[in-house]
Amino acid sequence: MLFSTAITIITVMMLAWLLSPTMRENPQWQATVTPLASIVGSGFLIIAPLLYQIAGVFSVLVMLLIVLLASGLGRVMRHNIQHVEPMLRRRPAKSVLGLERISDFSLLFAYLISVAFYLSLLSAFVLRLWPSAAAWSEGQDMITTALLVFIGVQGFRGGLGALEHLEEYSVSIKLAIIVALLFALGSYFVQSPLSTISWQWPQGDWWYRIRLIAGTLLVIQGFETSRYLGQAYEWDMRCRSMRSAQRIAAGIYLLFVVLMVPLLYGNGGVAVEETAIIDLAVQVASILGPLLLLAAIMSQFSAAVADTLGAGGLAGELIPGRGRGRERYRYLVFTAAAVVLVWLSDVFELISLASRAFALYYLVQCLLALRVMQAREQQRSLAYWATVALALVMGFVVLFALPVESL
Repeated sequence: MLFSTAITIITVMMLAWLLSPTMRENPQWQATVTPLASIVGSGFLIIAPLLYQIAGVFSVLVMLLIVLLASGLGRVMRHNIQHVEPMLRRRPAKSVLGLERISDFSLLFAYLISVAFYLSLLSAFVLRLWPSAAAWSEGQDMITTALLVFIGVQGFRGGLGALEHLEEYSVSIKLAIIVALLFALGSYFVQSPLSTISWQWPQGDWWYRIRLIAGTLLVIQGFETSRYLGQAYEWDMRCRSMRSAQRIAAGIYLLFVVLMVPLLYGNGGVAVEETAIIDLAVQVASILGPLLLLAAIMSQFSAAVADTLGAGGLAGELIPGRGRGRERYRYLVFTAAAVVLVWLSDVFELISLASRAFALYYLVQCLLALRVMQAREQQRSLAYWATVALALVMGFVVLFALPVESL
């Protein structure tokens, strides 16, 4: 009881600080919140059990590799903010403009999958609050469809802006709960008999496990949103905020995966399910169950609304049309396509699909960066060859990533 009280106090104190005028009026923090909310989103809820199934107690090393990959891709995005954006405002070469268009279409497709994924995961958590519907095999898809219809209708009526105001509060609530969760897991970690953990790599085909890891790219996606905040922030602020968001997210993910090892090992691993984190967290403190449910539901909905808005704006640039009517119909078409995805795939298939779609986007961004470096005669630089390596990795993800459901 005392431990749960301490967790609650930490959550409230952290939330009060995040919602204080000092934080809310800080331009650097305002620019950091959007990419940070996207990175530490749905992936945070499933990453530890998922990686543990793939790599066992070595999941922290896999997480470190994913974080390093994200850091490299972040450098590419910041390079493109600084060098590609000015070219696009002028009359760019056809190759640059063509790559940018491919990049935009792949991001639009990635948004489509991610919205379906966010709301499917949200529905899984809602079913935890609605036990009578949990036994209904199609309950999750029905809830997801209802949410997509609601968002699509709101977009058609021009009301998504009102839902957007939820994002600021939901992000603060989510981060406050994450801090409390890490505190609780840290207390459990220091009391665990770590010497009894067996440091053995799980049995199985290495090639198969590498392809599974490639299917988890979605968990570090989100930092690219800084590039599309140009109307609100100058390029240097967007670069700094992206770097800050990635560093904070890297610390959260690495610490979370490390602290989860004793809990996962003690349970012999758990099935890779959408709500597995709650079943594990309540073993540490009962209060974490409802806190994580609250964080999951709010963050998934706000992320889905944000990506729907982003997709609507991106579609407007790619498929221009005059008149408010056309803009409103884009939301209906987008959410209808997401409904089709939901009924044809499950949550973990969507992770793999989204990982491939975002990998294609990052691949094209790498090619854009290489094109600019070639124009600046930087082919012999370390940055050039590092970008080549990142492009090859993204190409591998596009071609070979496996859905986690195949575990």
